[in-house]
Amino acid sequence: MCDWLVFHPDKEPGVLHIEVKFQRLIELQPDTYEDTDAFCDQIYPVIDKIQEICTTHNLRQESSADMSNIDATMIKPMTMMRIIWNVYNHTKDNIRLTSCEFHNTNSIVTTMYSTMKGFLPAFIRKIIKLNQLQMTKIYCLNLERCKDRRALMEQRFSEQNLEVEFFTGVDAKAMEVTEEHMKGRSCVGEYGCLASHFKIWEDIVAKGHDKAVILEDDVDLVSEFKSKIESLKLPEKWDVIYLYKVSPIFEGEENEDLNRGRSLSNATYIVSLEGAKKLIQFDHLDYRGNVDAQLAQMPLKTFWSKEEFATHDGFIYSTISFDAARIPLIHNSIYFEQKFGAVTAILVILCLIWYLKSRILR
Repeated sequence: MCDWLVFHPDKEPGVLHIEVKFQRLIELQPDTYEDTDAFCDQIYPVIDKIQEICTTHNLRQESSADMSNIDATMIKPMTMMRIIWNVYNHTKDNIRLTSCEFHNTNSIVTTMYSTMKGFLPAFIRKIIKLNQLQMTKIYCLNLERCKDRRALMEQRFSEQNLEVEFFTGVDAKAMEVTEEHMKGRSCVGEYGCLASHFKIWEDIVAKGHDKAVILEDDVDLVSEFKSKIESLKLPEKWDVIYLYKVSPIFEGEENEDLNRGRSLSNATYIVSLEGAKKLIQFDHLDYRGNVDAQLAQMPLKTFWSKEEFATHDGFIYSTISFDAARIPLIHNSIYFEQKFGAVTAILVILCLIWYLKSRILR
């Protein structure tokens, strides 16, 4: 029944390659919904076994499509869509039950959908959006000494019922600094921030996460963050999607959710597995400047969200330049207006009253 799946376990160390032979799958398409569900019932044990093998042996899953000799006239759109949808839901449920973290659990069904969607009518393609960010890994970057920042972020995540992994960053203030660390940087904290993001990119590649959201521990997330992330419409090929905009560079509209271009902030962003692989190709000592400026110069497929997903919490001290001093990080005019606009206006009015009063008394 599953002879349309061909396995290549020895093609690459640590990777289970799966080839989907579409002509054979098309030949096996049932005629009715009932038969389709029965067909899928025979697929599930194979999918589960693949998941078990990959988890047990720490293998990454990668799938490819074999489109040779395909006869598109034989495709039954509704049946094919139901197969893809059923297998997708079964795989997604397994992830939720077992909390698996290995790469591309949906690689087979993602390959099926991305390959077949060109043969399916437009109205059917809208039924399912397998390019959404469902079950995406979320990291929060935090220094071990900054327990107060972690406590605040834990509270924020709990309020939104978010499952987030706190990732211990590189504390540059606790390391021996060399000239190499300081090249192109204004302070050693910039190196620590870059090295911390670099470690997360390495972790994404090592664990094979298909995509991951990366948060710094001084952001305040918008309400319904998870549902908005999961409904974000993604391009077919992308490396980084910025969710927090600082001086965004507009290079054209991609879709109703995204613009092509870059942002000068990595406080909140999404990186794909392919993007992480590109980012770790260089030694982090080869990077110059801070992580925000460096990524803006990398040859990546980058986009930024039209909607703001997070704001920078200006009342949280900066671990880059101020150590543990509780000095508000005034990073842009919006923050200044929000936090100090009213105070400034009151001071101006008081000064004006004092000036007028002094003039009258003369």
